[in-house]
Amino acid sequence: MSEKQTFPAAAARLTQTLASATSDGNDVKSAINWFLDLLPGAANKEAAAAMESLAGVFETGSVENAVNAIMLCGYLVEKGYEGKHFIGALERLTIKNLDIAEPLLKASVTVMETTDDEDEDPYEAVDKMRETVATEHPDQVKADDWLEKIYPCLVSTYSSDLQLFNKG
Repeated sequence: MSEKQTFPAAAARLTQTLASATSDGNDVKSAINWFLDLLPGAANKEAAAAMESLAGVFETGSVENAVNAIMLCGYLVEKGYEGKHFIGALERLTIKNLDIAEPLLKASVTVMETTDDEDEDPYEAVDKMRETVATEHPDQVKADDWLEKIYPCLVSTYSSDLQLFNKG
């Protein structure tokens, strides 16, 4: 590896790899491993810059790479770094997807509330309804799937910082 062995270099490579449409799984894995290997020596401001940079991938990379960026930011929060450096981008993505998925989410609640447990499992009833919605409104299902992937990062970020929780 000809790149300098610093955390900022690893963070830059990771962001570039996740943002690239041509990166394959091996490229991503290598960049993530290098990033994580150098994380223990990172200064707070370097980790903050990395989170800000990764936040730029949340909506520009492939879904898989965006989820990787989100999960890495969540991991950094779990390691004690402040989530304020990416929470704005994550909140925007969440609100966007909530707006799109809202009809599906409301319908899911209705199905759960009106399904008789004796006749049918409410969760199975929701799954059936989602299958129907998937053909008519695939954007709603896709947005709901996004929400399922990103909520753990939201929870950990808000749980780690009372000021962010009260502000968000």
